[in-house]
Amino acid sequence: MKNIVLFVRQVLKHWIYFLTSSAPVAGVTVWEHIYGSSVKAKPFAVLSFALYTMAFYRVWLEQHLNEARLVLDLTKVHQELATERAKKLAEVAQAKLLDAQREEIEAAKVQREAIAKHEERIRVLTASDSGIRFYVRRETSRIGQTAAFTADLLASALMTSKEEIEEALLVLKSRGHAEETPFRGRWLIHP
Repeated sequence: MKNIVLFVRQVLKHWIYFLTSSAPVAGVTVWEHIYGSSVKAKPFAVLSFALYTMAFYRVWLEQHLNEARLVLDLTKVHQELATERAKKLAEVAQAKLLDAQREEIEAAKVQREAIAKHEERIRVLTASDSGIRFYVRRETSRIGQTAAFTADLLASALMTSKEEIEEALLVLKSRGHAEETPFRGRWLIHP
């Protein structure tokens, strides 16, 4: 109801403007001065109705153009929102990608450190002055003869895992410092 009242007020405002200061009304005023008589009621009513129709059309057109402007603004805002949302999603995806890359780098670093630590442990186990060869030399001198050792015995004596001992024995074998005996799992170590 409020919109209808506003529309009618706008139509009346424009109509009054057209009746008081438009070119047709100025023509009627000139006519009255030239001929010295006033315009008859019927032509004035037709002119008034035409001006009322023009006022009605003018108000409708202003509201229509205003609505079109609002729709255009709303569309622009929706596009900006969609662009911002896409940017935000891209930023979130970029952040997730960076996090994943960072985690991958950290995992690779941890893996490299574990490999380096393992390689150092194998180096210590295979060195002549520590690890397996040192233990075998000490045990051989203690018992006075060469003996075969198992991976389990070496792992328990050197407090390391059986897998590391087996790997170290293979390294020693490749260097010519160890050989597997015909008895499965027993190794002769050459200090």
